[in-house]
Amino acid sequence: MGYKNDLQRELLLNIPIAENLFANISSLETPFSTKEALSDTAQNEAYHVLPSIKALQQYNSVFNMPFLLHPSRTPWDEANSYLISLVKNKHEMQRPTEDVRRKAAVILDYRLFCDAEGIDWLDFSGRRPSARPTYRYYQYLRDVKALRPRVINQYTGYIYYFYEFIAEHWSEHRIDMTRVDTAETVRVFFKHSNRVSSKDVLARSQTQKTPPKALTPLGYVQDDGELLRPLSLEQWSEVLSIINSNNWSPLERLIVLFSAMTGARKQTVLTIRVKHIRFLEKSKPSTDGTYRLRVGAGTIVDTKNNKAQIIYLPPQLVNELVVYCHCENSMSRREKFKIKYKEKYPNLKGLIDDDIYLFLSEQGNCYFMGKDDPRYPIVKSKPTGQMVDNIKRKIIRSASESFPSEFYYHWLRATFAYLLWIALKKYITSGELDYATVIGVIQNRLSHSQRETTENYLKLFRNVNIRHESQGLFEDYIFEAIDASEFNKDN
Repeated sequence: MGYKNDLQRELLLNIPIAENLFANISSLETPFSTKEALSDTAQNEAYHVLPSIKALQQYNSVFNMPFLLHPSRTPWDEANSYLISLVKNKHEMQRPTEDVRRKAAVILDYRLFCDAEGIDWLDFSGRRPSARPTYRYYQYLRDVKALRPRVINQYTGYIYYFYEFIAEHWSEHRIDMTRVDTAETVRVFFKHSNRVSSKDVLARSQTQKTPPKALTPLGYVQDDGELLRPLSLEQWSEVLSIINSNNWSPLERLIVLFSAMTGARKQTVLTIRVKHIRFLEKSKPSTDGTYRLRVGAGTIVDTKNNKAQIIYLPPQLVNELVVYCHCENSMSRREKFKIKYKEKYPNLKGLIDDDIYLFLSEQGNCYFMGKDDPRYPIVKSKPTGQMVDNIKRKIIRSASESFPSEFYYHWLRATFAYLLWIALKKYITSGELDYATVIGVIQNRLSHSQRETTENYLKLFRNVNIRHESQGLFEDYIFEAIDASEFNKDN
């Protein structure tokens, strides 16, 4: 939620390092406590800080912690205690301060609305729901701000759980949650292709009906909530021609090839480290001709939801990655990275050479900050792979008019699956592989948890609409013009 005015900036502060956030304060000295002098008082007046038990075992500071003030510029204790509760039981590397800042901004927006309307945000004595603070805010979001239903539901949800915390922990306010909103727990069932699942959800009255989830458009596939479409062989050939031109750097070219030849997502590609390339350099290919690399949990390479995966790299890609890793330009960027890291974060443990990112900008900056990076809990605005949007735009600027203008980097994952299907399709025709085995291979390469996700890919590749065929997406003459031997050899 963006700021609308200076008042919001003044009342929502950011504490770069909130130390001892979960500590207890005492006037008496106790074991493990530290003595802190009170400001603007006599020198002998002090208090004692007793860290939580958890703090004795691990680092207990929270970085970029939001802090809310009353309009009178005094601390808003109820709101700040709620924000602290949201990060208290989180590991230091996974404390969701970005999410907490979003919730803080909504809570502040709610408070400013109440003050502007002359509403006591703690007064729920109104006989009619329409006279109570939360119901009036809901009406304001719906009728005045005209927000989308999903956004309204999100905002009112933040406010509901804020009051729920106050009702539980601030007994002096005597909040009756039945007057904050009418809510009940209901069980929702979900039908999948081969099973039925369910979960309990809280149904509240201060919500808008959201439109049903749109059907997957023709020619696209859903992959873990992301809408993808493969490039045709003709379009992929055009991309290859573009990235092999003189105005493309080896780094940009490799970032495109890495995803298209392995199916890896951008967070995986951009958090590959030097040690992984050195590992591949010393390794030998498997019996299928590919090099295998473990990514995800415990590898300092990010994956979606930190899922442990194996990616399969063809020899051609491995060779180019090794050459790039050892080239003068790449080494120069790593030296810049080390210098900037040491200058900006002198108190942090530095990254050893092997743990430095393979893909760095000319200034020595990483394109995506891995969750295992020592800077991760400190940096407020982390790089999340925005540079792939530049690559996308660069491709589209050089492409023909028939090239899809809606193309984006993640399509390369679907393109990889399509190329792999082409490589395996002839073995189905010859009888060497059955359809179920091919699904298993593609599922493994894409690290799909559910087989139905992979089956959706194969349905897209097999059941091509005539309109798409007329556009040259999967025409037979393209298959006949491609010499698949090189692809098979590398994969």
